[in-house]
Parts: sequence; C-alpha cells; structure tokens
Amino acid sequence: MDASSPIVIDEGSARYEGWRIVAACFLVATFGWAFGFYGQSVYLAELHRAHGWPASLISGATTFFYLFGALVVVFVSEAVKKFGPRNCLVAGTCATAAAAIALGQVREAWQLYIADAMLAFGWA
Repeated sequence: MDASSPIVIDEGSARYEGWRIVAACFLVATFGWAFGFYGQSVYLAELHRAHGWPASLISGATTFFYLFGALVVVFVSEAVKKFGPRNCLVAGTCATAAAAIALGQVREAWQLYIADAMLAFGWA
C-alpha cells in the first residue's frame, strides 16, 4: 500500500472506533433526557409525596431549572473552546450526578433550587 491509495475503513465492523462515540452519545443523551427532561414530573410527584410541598413550589423550581439552563447553555460553546469537549462533558456528567443525589436529599425548598441549578448546569 502506498501513500496515494485510500485507506478503507469498515464502518460496519464491531471494531470500528466510531461506535465508541456513538455509544457515549447515546448514554449522555439517555441520561440527560432522563434526569433533565422527563425526570421533572417524577421529582414533582415524589417531592410532593415526601414533603407535602405544594405543586406550585416544586413547579417553580422546575421552571427555574429550564430558565437557568437556557441561560447557561449560552456559554457552552465558550467553555468547550476554553476547556475542551471532554472536560465539559465530564463536568456536566458530574454536575448531573451530584444534582440527582441532591434531589433525593433535599429537606428545604431552597435546597431544591440549588439542586435544580446543578442539574441545569449539567444538562446544558
């Protein structure tokens, strides 16, 4: 094989390196949607059951999550340029994990807003 001949990459092979990226993106999307988007209704029901908080208070925290996430996402491209995509992905994953743990531990309403802020940061 010389330098002028094209390299053939078998993308259908299980050994194709791009499948690792596909798997990572699948996991990030699945957990991001589960915790950040679809999980909000679960948090509402469970926090209402566990603490007796009004749905309006919990929904207010959910609204804060979406608004804060919209604000944070504006800065994502700059963060990726400055820190790199891998570091941003790790930071987002850690923030999402910390928020998921914090949501299970909240005892006061203000703690719910802090947990939702962490979740918004991770989701962005």
